Amino acid sequence: MKPFTIKKDTQPLTITSHGSSLNKAFENIAKGMFTYLLQDEEVEPVGQYTINLTGETSKDLLVKWITMLQFLHTHHDLVFGYFSVTIDDQQLTGHIFGKKHQPQLGNEPTSLIVMPETIEITKTSHYKIQASFTG
Repeated sequence: MKPFTIKKDTQPLTITSHGSSLNKAFENIAKGMFTYLLQDEEVEPVGQYTINLTGETSKDLLVKWITMLQFLHTHHDLVFGYFSVTIDDQQLTGHIFGKKHQPQLGNEPTSLIVMPETIEITKTSHYKIQASFTG
């Protein structure tokens, strides 16, 4: 199973991530976001950043996670290629690895709205997160 899929030919844009744990599903939704934003451009991880978040529910944590990543990207020109997430009792610690973004000529990043329009988290034999964004 792929860690994430991106449906960009529909409105809204939908990113679906899968993971053997909730942690992995959070990591994979972030990978999907940045794969889409950077149009598959590779990110060399030259810097590490740590994010600590609290939320009442997994969905709340996911919104805060996506919002923080978008904030770092849009306000600090940072891009990320590797993510490590630990969720423990509604506390998220994320270690993200990336760099200052310098887009290649003619390869400007695609933008996403910070807040997803809809979010769905399901668990069967694995975790699945589906987030839809309007652009």
